[in-house]
Amino acid sequence: MPRAGPAKQRRCTAIWMSRWFAALVALTTAVPPTLPAQAPGRGSRNLPTDHWAYEYIKRLRTRGLLLNLNPLAQPYRRGDVASGLAGIDPDTVSSPMAAWIRLLQDEFKRELDRQGGDPVGAWGVPLSGRVVASSGQRLDVLRPVGQAEAWPRTSGGVWIERGPFAAEARLTYEGQLQDDPDGAVDQGRIGRADNGYLSLGFSFADIWFGRFKQNWSALGTTGLMISDVAPAYAQLAYEVRIGPFALRSLTGELETLPSSDPNGLKRYISAHRFEYRSKHITLAIGEGTMFATDRGFQLRFLNPLEGTIIQTTTRAPGAERESVENSVVEALGWFGVPGFEAYVEFFVDDIDVDPGPEGAEPFTYAFTVGSRLANLAPWLELGVEYSQVSAFAYRAPPGVDVWSFINRGLGQNFSDYDRLTLTADVFVPRIPGLRLTPTLQVQRQGEGSFRDPVPPRDIHVASPALFLGVKETTVRFGLRGWFQPHRFLHLEWDIGQNVIDNPGNVSGTSRNEFTAVVEAGFTVDFSLGGSRQ
Repeated sequence: MPRAGPAKQRRCTAIWMSRWFAALVALTTAVPPTLPAQAPGRGSRNLPTDHWAYEYIKRLRTRGLLLNLNPLAQPYRRGDVASGLAGIDPDTVSSPMAAWIRLLQDEFKRELDRQGGDPVGAWGVPLSGRVVASSGQRLDVLRPVGQAEAWPRTSGGVWIERGPFAAEARLTYEGQLQDDPDGAVDQGRIGRADNGYLSLGFSFADIWFGRFKQNWSALGTTGLMISDVAPAYAQLAYEVRIGPFALRSLTGELETLPSSDPNGLKRYISAHRFEYRSKHITLAIGEGTMFATDRGFQLRFLNPLEGTIIQTTTRAPGAERESVENSVVEALGWFGVPGFEAYVEFFVDDIDVDPGPEGAEPFTYAFTVGSRLANLAPWLELGVEYSQVSAFAYRAPPGVDVWSFINRGLGQNFSDYDRLTLTADVFVPRIPGLRLTPTLQVQRQGEGSFRDPVPPRDIHVASPALFLGVKETTVRFGLRGWFQPHRFLHLEWDIGQNVIDNPGNVSGTSRNEFTAVVEAGFTVDFSLGGSRQ
């Protein structure tokens, strides 16, 4: 964003960033930082974003606990989760919170023991397995495609922690990825080297190098700029903290375009975010750039000011091929008090600040706003969320700088839609570990897709910002659920009935259909060795 020429593009983005940052600084001077102190600098593994523990971390965070955990960025470190749990006595809280806390304390027992100076060095083996069954090949109950099927997902590896150092290597096989209608993934002969990384953890900073997933958004939602939708890609990431402020950054290597592509470019992503956190407020402003280049990795990708304030070039005038760049910016906010939280994320992909005689291109953007209420009754939590992604978000005219990895979204996985979701989480008192969630969703989907090329400019400028072509409308009445009788085992489901007008974006038609996704899984983590300080 925008594509009105390099100089004007950088000026426009710099204005966006400077204004948001000025507003952030002005607000932070009025809100005293009252967060708990950071955990001691020790090596600690990531808690993968699909781990069952997030089911309970999210609930406790809404109720005003685990305040040391950032509500707008995941994955968490296991040691940080344990640090938040260390000060909580489950006997002092009501049900079902007490059961959630005991379950998490059991899962993070080794890290909790470590809080008191017990083993500072250890290694072990994590194993997990699950079966996912779906009424269609796409695991999206609002966009069913294909016939019912079931797929295995297995993962296993080894981890080690000692002092500030942590490392993990896992081999993952996920059957559904090979049948995914939106982005089939070649997993090799036996799987992908997923969730494999080296990390260093200190009281003021963390550094990661390897493959793992991140989600830069409110806990329990999907990020608009950085999410865990796509398969894990190789990246160098870091976080630096100074008091209530932090800088979060990642630079990742994506796929190399096939030799048949006339550009023959390699693709990289660079994203940076400035954050402010207090007890009740978290604010963030960030930018990201998709690089498609015929060269390899460049050090400028690591610069948190690259693409927003500093204008640089490493190619001599008259060179045959120019790198392609697509820049985006986003702003996030979170507010919470015990029993209530609200969040917002706003993403800007393109603003045509210098339109030609044909007119301006449509504004390309996305946003999510939502809240959760958990203080009406101990067994009830209400939620509402609204998302909107414009028709041309995540794509640009060159076609190689699409915001995706192996055809899966680096942010959202679809564009040209809006969706309203209402939920009521009911925690059944007499059946520990059981949650039932009646859900109402209304989604409107246009014909736009970031997987399609941008049309010629005359067509582009005449297009609406949202809902290209025929609009499909889906109303879904569903029942989500979660059951966890033991920390090793869980069952999750989303079943319901879709009432669809204009299915498949075909005007004048309608359809009712049952859709479902059910997952059963287990997770174990064997700690096999340790050494004392």
